Formats: sequence, C-alpha cells, structure tokens
Amino acid sequence: MKLANSMSNKRKPRKTPQTPQISKYLLRDLPHRDFVQSSNNNNNMAGENKGKPGNNDTKEDSSASGQKDTASASANSDQTPMDTPANSELNNGLKAMEERLMSAFEGLNNKLDKKVEEIKEDFTAKLAAVTTTLDANSKKIAELESSVNFAHKDIADMKVVQGGLVKDCKRLQERENETGKRISKLKGELEESRQDMSSQLNHMERRSREYSVRIRNMDIKDDENHVDQVAALIVEKKLAPENSTVGDVAQQIEIAHPLKGVPKGMIVRFYARPYRNLVVHQAKAKLNRVSGDGGLKLVEDMTKIDFQLKMKAQPQMQEAFKSGKKARFYRGKLIINGKQVAVNTDN
Repeated sequence: MKLANSMSNKRKPRKTPQTPQISKYLLRDLPHRDFVQSSNNNNNMAGENKGKPGNNDTKEDSSASGQKDTASASANSDQTPMDTPANSELNNGLKAMEERLMSAFEGLNNKLDKKVEEIKEDFTAKLAAVTTTLDANSKKIAELESSVNFAHKDIADMKVVQGGLVKDCKRLQERENETGKRISKLKGELEESRQDMSSQLNHMERRSREYSVRIRNMDIKDDENHVDQVAALIVEKKLAPENSTVGDVAQQIEIAHPLKGVPKGMIVRFYARPYRNLVVHQAKAKLNRVSGDGGLKLVEDMTKIDFQLKMKAQPQMQEAFKSGKKARFYRGKLIINGKQVAVNTDN
C-alpha cells in the first residue's frame, strides 16, 4: 500500500497537448489549402474534450487512485477508459498536422534552395559572358596598342629616311587619335558593365539578406543552442506575436550563429520574411529606443555596399533629425519626409 502511494506521488499529471499556433504568414505559403481547416477542427476537438472523463488528467487521477487502494479501483471501474475515440482522433489529427507542417517546411526549404541555385547559375552565366567580353576586348585593346606602337615606329622611320612624307604622318596621327577614342569608348563600356554587374549582385545579396537580422550586445552562451537563446530573447522582450512561446519562435528561425570578429554579435535568419519584418518592427518600437537594455539592439543585415552608403548618409540624416524631419535609410536609399534624396558621397 505504501509503495503504491509513493508511486502515485512521484507521477505527475500529463498536460493536455496544445495545438501549435500557426503564423498567418506561413499558412499563406503552405501547399495544402485544407491545412487551415484541419488545424481549426483539431482546436475545436481539443476544446470539446477538455473537462470530459476521457481527458489526460482524469486518466492520471484514475490510475493513481487504482494504485492507492484495490477497493477504490473497483469502485471507480465505471470511469471511461484511457484510450477514448476522442483522444485517438485528437492524436491522429495532431500527427497529421505535424506531418503537414514538416512537409510544408521541407517544401519551403526546397523552393529556397532551388531559387538560390537558379540565382547562382544565372550569375555564373552572366559572369562568364562578361569575362568572355573582357577577354575579347582586352585582345582588341592589345591589338590596337600594337597598331599604335607600330604607327609610331613607322613615323620615326619616315622622318629619318624621308622628311617629305608629312601628309602620311598626319594621316597616321589621325589614325592614332581615332584609336584612342575607340579605346576610351571601350573603357567606358567596360566600366558601365562593371557597375551594372555590381548593382545586380548587390540587389540579389540584399534580397537574400532580407530574411536575416543582426543582434548587437547580446549575452551569448556557447554551451547552449543559439536558436533557443535567440527565441528566448525575442519572447522575453515581447518582439514576437502575442502569446508566442519559445518553441513557437524557435520554429520560425532557420539558423543563428555568432558573428566573427563582433563581440556579443549574433546573426539570425528566419524562414519567413514577414515574420522577420514583424520582429524588426517590434524591436524598433520596444527595444532599440529603450536605454536600459545595455545597448541591446536588432538591426537589419545590410550588404557591404548599402552599409558604406548609409555611413556616408549619416550627416544628412542627423541634419534632418535636427530640423524635425523624418529620415531613414531603406534598401540603399536615403528617404527624408517620404522623398528619396541623393546621398552626398563626397563625405
């Protein structure tokens, strides 16, 4: 009898599994449209089963009372069995929902990987084409330079041998000038191509970084999972949707790792851009303007070109703030009072 009582005291009642809260931004991209209906049905089923004799709490109490006394077990023999159809249907619904979630996440990952591969292949093809053009232009420039050198040599020889060939010298001089113009034109075209390729590459890199954020002055524990640490921080600072748990936020994070060479710096990449934008927006309103968090901030993960341009735009932004104007730097553009302003690059 004492053994039964000690065993019943050690066992803790099982908690009724909670239906995961699904972000509306993820549901928009799920391949199965009936997933939302399935999730609502499971929530309704969980609400109906709560408090019935077949729920998990009643099962645990029934089991514990059976171990305390054989007589009380026979008295409670008319209680509902543990494996009720409602619980089985709920468990099956949860398992189906979990499988669909995993399938949806796997599909999103595959789409992202495929898109990245397509971008890499497109960039490689364009880079190869530019390289081929550069090689061809380099050969043409070398040929033109060789022709110019040859013309200079001919001019020198003609002056020494026969001083009367002034007209020929003028003709060769004009040819040299024309060659110089062609070379300048080719150099200008090459510079335009280089700038265009740099702009396209920066745009693709910017689009890729729009899924990421950087955290500054974060207390990082190397012996704990970085994703869980970031999720706990987001929940603690109330940057996630209301009633979100650490597990809910962790499921939205693809990867998180410390930044090399940046003390207390962490970079975080989310699965969904809308969820990342929500966290950044909450951080700007609640975290970045509060002075009591030891300098803890969430900032955008900018490309090198955008970051350098933003540093040059700082004087203009500060001047706008002093004048009572609204200024921000977004996607490589300086915007003051809702209008784009050219960045002064002479600073």
